[in-house]
Amino acid sequence: MVFGPLSFIVARLDELSGILAQRRLDEAVKIVTAKEELRELLDNQPEDSSKEELIRELAFHVMIERGLADSDAERTITNVEMGRRIRAWSN
Repeated sequence: MVFGPLSFIVARLDELSGILAQRRLDEAVKIVTAKEELRELLDNQPEDSSKEELIRELAFHVMIERGLADSDAERTITNVEMGRRIRAWSN
């Protein structure tokens, strides 16, 4: 699935990381249900968004949260290791 130009993805990552960082602060005060979280995300989208754009945004949000959870749980690898794995795929 293509999300658009790299600059768009970087901008969305910056925006979502800010939202998620704020959410983590908010969670210390209030527990937000998944439904409330996704409703807020959808409410922040342009009114003329297509169904596909909304679904893509929701999926992107979930992927970012999973990545942050992996990072928090120290389930990560280095860039060097990732490069090694990618080279192994092409062999």
